[in-house]
Amino acid sequence: MSKTIVSVIIPTYKRNTTLERAIKSVLNQTMDNLEIIVVDDNDEKSKYRKLNEKLMSKYRNNNKIIYLKHKNNLNGAVARNTGIFYSASKYIAFLDDDDEFLEKKLELQINLLEKLDNSWGAVYCGYSKYRNNKLNSTHLNSSHGNLKIKLLLKENPIAAGSTLLIRRAILNELNGFDITFLRHQDWELLMRFFKKYKIAYVNQNLVKININDNAYITNPENLIITKEKFLKKYEKDIENLPINLQKEIYKRHYLEISRSFLRNKNIKRAVIYFKKSKNYSRISLIDYVKLVIALIDSKNTIKYILLENIMKILKRNNFNKLFKAFSR
Repeated sequence: MSKTIVSVIIPTYKRNTTLERAIKSVLNQTMDNLEIIVVDDNDEKSKYRKLNEKLMSKYRNNNKIIYLKHKNNLNGAVARNTGIFYSASKYIAFLDDDDEFLEKKLELQINLLEKLDNSWGAVYCGYSKYRNNKLNSTHLNSSHGNLKIKLLLKENPIAAGSTLLIRRAILNELNGFDITFLRHQDWELLMRFFKKYKIAYVNQNLVKININDNAYITNPENLIITKEKFLKKYEKDIENLPINLQKEIYKRHYLEISRSFLRNKNIKRAVIYFKKSKNYSRISLIDYVKLVIALIDSKNTIKYILLENIMKILKRNNFNKLFKAFSR
């Protein structure tokens, strides 16, 4: 086999039903000189470990696949770092265990990065979201270079680690992922990355992200811890931006916490963080829409209050046709 150019790291935790699909999507790539590193982050005595071991036994004789096992559940950042440590290639890609690569994903990204100088340390691509095997949305854009501000504003076009391919030497330089982050691990890594490097973009849909609705019902208290940690760590970066951008950044992050409380039907805490976000910057139409979406299955009266605010914004901005449509 020719020398390995890219290692694809697949951390897995409690998703053995989708893991093989992810592995097959890498084996189906148009390039051959790759390796797959599956890092099992399940507890060694759990049923998920046993199921994974049974699945991975099918690939025992496949010299492209390395199966690594943590003794205990550590977290996604640790699992990715384990994969980086055992990798032996020029480039590293990451794939969540419920996502899929389209067949030209690695070839197109590597071809682009090979043409660029070392200031371009990574490349990402477009992606599509699927819910219950049905296309939900497709995301393509032209953002490239230093995307730090977009990241802070939660306009992250990279979206998920599954779209990312990065030079292995840079990951080693950055000492991998910060294992103290339970969420926003990709964001945190990229914030450090953008201090020195730029990211390129392949304007094609090359990743299939499968939406797990349960993943959106996260523990809001854990989200608060992560948000405060992230905003504190990059406080200096935020302070160096214009004041209007600073306020918008804090507003958007606190609104995300508010939406998390709404999904968990904790209206009281949701209102607290809504007011906190409102203190930083004006709540826009799209902000209200996102809050309503968080309550889409709820009959709580707050949903109708939010809808009233949407109507007011539409009317105030003379969106007459749209306003009439909403009023029918």
